[in-house]
Amino acid sequence: MWYLHDISKMARFREKLKFVGYEMAGILQNISQNRENRKITKDDIKHAVAAAYLSIYPGKTMYTTSPNRAPMGHTSNGHLYCVKGLENGKASVVWCVRWHSAVDSPTPARISIAGERDTLGRSIVNMGSNAVPSKIYPDLRIQKGETKILVEISFHYSNFSDGRDKGNVPVKTAFGFFVLNLPKSDSIYFNTVVIFTPKPGLFSDAAP
Repeated sequence: MWYLHDISKMARFREKLKFVGYEMAGILQNISQNRENRKITKDDIKHAVAAAYLSIYPGKTMYTTSPNRAPMGHTSNGHLYCVKGLENGKASVVWCVRWHSAVDSPTPARISIAGERDTLGRSIVNMGSNAVPSKIYPDLRIQKGETKILVEISFHYSNFSDGRDKGNVPVKTAFGFFVLNLPKSDSIYFNTVVIFTPKPGLFSDAAP
């Protein structure tokens, strides 16, 4: 019975994160449309993260109350990948940025946004260059000259605001599972990817 409970809960987690991914994609598509310069900025990404994750973290529960301590013991984490379609059905990742609110992020303005070259252990998207699109991500379909943005949504398992350390709390307990053990990936869990074609002017070959 507990195993079936955990399997059902896992499916709900995936659905919630997929919804967050679509929310974030929609926000990024529209947040700058009334500006003269529509290029997406780091602040735009921070605001998109803060708004999209509200369906999982109500109020301020996504934000740390002190460095590496959050009310629910986990916070937001994710990546934006910009991919360009090339000749012969190939594609390349032009840039990748990572966000997270795990270390010292008591407000949306303090969400960390940084370029990332090494995503090993944190991402299920590969930093491919002149690669078959499915090697970058299995669901990626892209034509020559196209640009695709991959939004990867996940959780960062941290410490708890009530003083508990993640080393003393099994990760399955933190996420409400009974018997299902979760594979560890550098404290990152439930990676889920949404792909969209950006509107003109939102992104360039330079990362936000």
